[in-house]
Amino acid sequence: MRKLAVIPARGASKRLPRKNILSFRGRPMIAWTVHAALESRLFDTVLVTTDDDEIAACATLPGATLDRRPAHLAADNVPLTQVLTYILEKSGAGYDNVCLLMPNCPLRDEADIKASFARFAGTSACATMSVVAYDWRRPEWALLETDGYIHSASVQDRHAVASRQHLMCPSGAIRWVHVDGFLRQPTFYPQRLTGFEMPWHRAIDIDEATDLELASCVGHALDSGFRFTDGH
Repeated sequence: MRKLAVIPARGASKRLPRKNILSFRGRPMIAWTVHAALESRLFDTVLVTTDDDEIAACATLPGATLDRRPAHLAADNVPLTQVLTYILEKSGAGYDNVCLLMPNCPLRDEADIKASFARFAGTSACATMSVVAYDWRRPEWALLETDGYIHSASVQDRHAVASRQHLMCPSGAIRWVHVDGFLRQPTFYPQRLTGFEMPWHRAIDIDEATDLELASCVGHALDSGFRFTDGH
């Protein structure tokens, strides 16, 4: 099966300006995601789609392919499903599976990508997305697994679950979909959606300054030799 990695990185991020190229553990943030995708050795193509020259310069690691995204697909209100549809209609011919890797999740590594594909390939799911155990995140993000598939947890679900470890939250670190199925129904939340659970410290989404501070603390701990165990 031919596999495509897509790393979307627009220039005009608002909550954390220029977040995709901020320095993180000694390199531009996006470089961590490109490196992880290449090091996984899973993909026939690792494609970075951006509208920004500086991001393009930071993301062009040897082995990666650059797509210059048109400006109308880099606006705040353009959903990722529309961006991925554009990429697949333009460059997706011949690929069976596509993995969306967000560049604001720099602590996700190549082992996570490989393990998530094993999860995706080992089920009859239409899509697989990375999740973390529900903790301090917003209640409306809660997901519940039923018969192997995940769905949004209602208020009743959240009250009925006796222990929070049965609830999950989405992470933007990794999303797998079948190319043909996605083009027929462009959604990351199809009926048959499975979760790939990651430890919270490798699944941090950096969207605001406080997220960057948390991820930097985790990165410093890892660089100092600290090892997180059992997801803590």
